[in-house]
Amino acid sequence: MIRLNKLTDYSLNILQFLAIQKESVSAKNISHANHFPIPVTSKALKLLQKAALVKSIQGPHGGYILGKKAEKINITEVIEAIENGIYLTDCCKTNKQCNRKNDCKISQNLQQINQSVITLFDNITIKDLLLKNSSISINTS
Repeated sequence: MIRLNKLTDYSLNILQFLAIQKESVSAKNISHANHFPIPVTSKALKLLQKAALVKSIQGPHGGYILGKKAEKINITEVIEAIENGIYLTDCCKTNKQCNRKNDCKISQNLQQINQSVITLFDNITIKDLLLKNSSISINTS
């Protein structure tokens, strides 16, 4: 089964939450508002910050804000920040040597499918995810 991990799911929700905030929000308040455990929220924020998808504001009114506009953050960036890439199979990793490389008949097709998934996620932003009751316009050409 192809599936995003729970931390990626939480991270997408955190980014959506921050996208609608007018000012910085503490990790504790982000956690509480989204009903996520504080340690998981903190871990997600740390990874998102490392990828420059969120910024940490210091001081008495500190907290977290988006690192860039919601329409500039795509799903691929989030998955790469949390899961270190998008790989349907091991052979889709750029430097991974599969022991079946010479015998496999589907590796090239799987790599093309993997690239299509990445292209799809490249074209969906946090802003797109905020749109309620409307279909996301996806252009993969």
